[in-house]
Amino acid sequence: MTISCSKLRKKFNKVITVTTNDPHNPTVKLTCAGQILEPAVIQPNRLNFGKISRQTASKKMSVTITKGDGGPITPKIKDADKLKGIDAKLIEVEKGEKYTLEATLVPPFSGKRVTETLEIETGVADAPVVRLPAFATMQPRVVATPYRIQLPAEPQDGWEGRVKLVWDSEPLPKITDVSVNEPSMAVRTENKNGEQWIVVSLKKDYSPLLTARLVTVTTDDKENPSIRIPVVAQRAAAARRARGARGKRVDDHMRKN
Repeated sequence: MTISCSKLRKKFNKVITVTTNDPHNPTVKLTCAGQILEPAVIQPNRLNFGKISRQTASKKMSVTITKGDGGPITPKIKDADKLKGIDAKLIEVEKGEKYTLEATLVPPFSGKRVTETLEIETGVADAPVVRLPAFATMQPRVVATPYRIQLPAEPQDGWEGRVKLVWDSEPLPKITDVSVNEPSMAVRTENKNGEQWIVVSLKKDYSPLLTARLVTVTTDDKENPSIRIPVVAQRAAAARRARGARGKRVDDHMRKN
């Protein structure tokens, strides 16, 4: 039997259930106890930068590395120059005993997240490397708020639906075109106080939709050249059935009284 210790830390107790062919003792529970020796102790044991704006100049975090169960440590960041999006350095606090690792998240950021694993050489022969995971999530470059346009179930004079485009970048990208794939709707853009709005209105020949439509916003932004915003409506048929059911209940009540 092999017991994996990869997720165990320091002192541990683990219950192991053994299945046998003994009808009187079909299962036997064993307790495995021990202690995992660590060459170096890292606190905290990960670098979680959280959610980061793409406009963030940089963000710093630090961890403390102290001597573990072995002899003195001489930590060194392996291939520090190959880390993507992270600069890291070690500062000696107490030689062989205690060190501070400072990590800085460095723009420009690409993709939706930064994920790296820092390998730290300990200088302890029995356990030469310990690992420190590091990660951050990038805020979306653009968000439509609300994320969709909700149409009324029935035509309403003067009705307009609005969505604001919130960019995590400066200056704001330029909107070059906006369209909707429904001839009974009109769509336009508005710029007020440095904010970009998409406005949908209904034409006179509008009738309640049974399926969703899309507003397409075209921009000069290389990462988001096209943004799609759903346009949905309450199901008109369901609304009519609900009104009909209410009317029937009123008529039945009137007849009974």
